[in-house]
Amino acid sequence: MATVTLDLNDDLVAELGSRALAGDVARIVALQLFRDGKVSLAKAAEFALTPLEEFKVFARLHGERPPDWVAADEPERERRALEYLESLNLPAPPWTDCENRGSALTLEELNQEIAASRRERRQRQISQ
Repeated sequence: MATVTLDLNDDLVAELGSRALAGDVARIVALQLFRDGKVSLAKAAEFALTPLEEFKVFARLHGERPPDWVAADEPERERRALEYLESLNLPAPPWTDCENRGSALTLEELNQEIAASRRERRQRQISQ
């Protein structure tokens, strides 16, 4: 497990009190990954080192509506699915090319790419 040092405002630390701050931060970060669709609920709970049912309660307290039922083997099925997708060696879409850009596209840039692609397709259809 890695250790991360955070610089927090003194007022924020005072507001948080003496709670288990490291656990809270891990759960909040994992919840955000779930919200962003980057990980499943089970994987988020695993990242937060929190039992799944407890993480679901935490998610509900923070405005999420997690599914009531999650298969116990979901993390294993998710891992196998990712391995399968990687084994296909599919080319990555151009908007995910981080090597040439230095970072991933923002949502606005991604929407612009999609709009440009649609305009090009319409132009091709019109010219045919």
